Amino acid sequence: MSQISTSISKSQLSEEDKHEVQFSRTSTLVGSACNDVLHRSSEKHKLVEADEDEDPMKWNKAKKLKVVIAVVGFSILTSGATPAFSIGLSQMTEDLDTTTELSTVAEAIFVCAFALPPMVLAGLSEQYGRSKIYCVSYLLYVLLHLPIAFCTGITGVILGRLCQGLAASVGSTLTAGSIADMYDGYERGIYLSLFAASNPFAAGVAPICYSYVPEMYRLGMPGQHHGAGGWRWIQLIEMAAAGAWGVVMACWVKETRLNVILQNKAQRLRLQTGDLSIKAPSELCRVSKRQMFRGSALLPLKLLCTESAVLAFSLFIGYAYAIYYALQGSIEHVFSTLYEAEYDMSNARVAFVFATLCVGTTIGWVFNYCFQERWFYTRFRHKHSVEARLGSSMVAGVVFSAGSFVYAFTTYEFVHWTVPCLAIVVIMAGIFPIYYSSMNYISDCYGANASSALAALALVRNLVGGVVMLVIRKWLDGMGFQWCLLMVAVMGTFLSIIPIALFVYGGRLRSRSRYCLEEQEDDIKKVSMKTSHV
Repeated sequence: MSQISTSISKSQLSEEDKHEVQFSRTSTLVGSACNDVLHRSSEKHKLVEADEDEDPMKWNKAKKLKVVIAVVGFSILTSGATPAFSIGLSQMTEDLDTTTELSTVAEAIFVCAFALPPMVLAGLSEQYGRSKIYCVSYLLYVLLHLPIAFCTGITGVILGRLCQGLAASVGSTLTAGSIADMYDGYERGIYLSLFAASNPFAAGVAPICYSYVPEMYRLGMPGQHHGAGGWRWIQLIEMAAAGAWGVVMACWVKETRLNVILQNKAQRLRLQTGDLSIKAPSELCRVSKRQMFRGSALLPLKLLCTESAVLAFSLFIGYAYAIYYALQGSIEHVFSTLYEAEYDMSNARVAFVFATLCVGTTIGWVFNYCFQERWFYTRFRHKHSVEARLGSSMVAGVVFSAGSFVYAFTTYEFVHWTVPCLAIVVIMAGIFPIYYSSMNYISDCYGANASSALAALALVRNLVGGVVMLVIRKWLDGMGFQWCLLMVAVMGTFLSIIPIALFVYGGRLRSRSRYCLEEQEDDIKKVSMKTSHV
């Protein structure tokens, strides 16, 4: 039986680094503990290994690209859901005879729902595979458009948006993991940066696509004697688009977790041969559900409360995304209020202002690639190691703050509407490098614990973003556009110091962190193993 490795010796484990990598990818434990378990069990069990066509890292380029296109498409659809919903918000408020505050809750709760699933999904996907979670969550996301579209009360819309947000969060939570399962090094960075840019890019495109739907179409409901109902068509069109993309998901999404692939292979071979000693490495190294819960749900909270780098970047990126979601929630209100009379800025025309999110994100992506990846990281990585990831975020923090000041001082009726649009472009050009470089920095700092640290960042940024969407219109109306946006700009200026401080003092902070030290010790062990082998 050539597909099965009947024994793995201790000398192989210690001398060949590829086995170390293989075990870390196929098991749910990390480091020497899993290797010890595998060694003790090698005499009693036959361990399956991955063939060339089974290992996602060795798939051909076309197969990998199909998976990337499918899962990033899922993320794009979910990222555009809230901006598209906001296009019909005022009409929905009138149709359902509800208040603006409750309508805003229905808009923001979708974003808040993105905060909690990353705390659990990482552990579940490592145990049971990503493809199953994609399948269930995507089906729920598609079907939940129906109750939102046909509800006759705001309560049903709010509950539908909450459940839909929980399902949609998979698109942003697992996509990066799927890419990391298939690529390493330079290619992984390129695809991850494109995935990171897909969120704000979709947020800019979606409102344009649905801009005239509420005005052009009507959909009355039994028992409702008023209201156009055109906002319901946005949900139905989104459902149709998501359903069509579901065909792509079903055809192209494959399981990318190597440990789950080997579990399925071992189970298939046991059924074919009747040999119960055939096992996958992860079946011998499986963690308990309690350990999985502690690792995926509790560790992010612990890192958030005890790790200075995680807390600092949570504040910084949380604030940056607060501005991002504030822009989503305020563009329609600001531009229709200021420019409706002079420039006839209807809701449909205001939707085209969202294109500034796409332009800014594209500029930010190009800047991050040219400045950070091609120059700064290459020049400073030997001297500052991990902190070399922070180059673009240091510059972007200043750009982001400058754009916020310009936006604050140009929201007047006598200022041409293109000027605040340019300010939004500058803000978005700063937000993307902040997001992407912080992800890379935290990943390099915490290594095996990176998923938990990133889950902590996701928790903060989505909760803060959802809360800001709830209150931004009240702030704008209560404080005035200029004072509200000026307050935002001043706070952003203070927080822009964070990446600069981490670049200077990050090494000292990491030396005091138990979790960062564990990662450094693992790196030292790998280097020493390679040098001793040579």
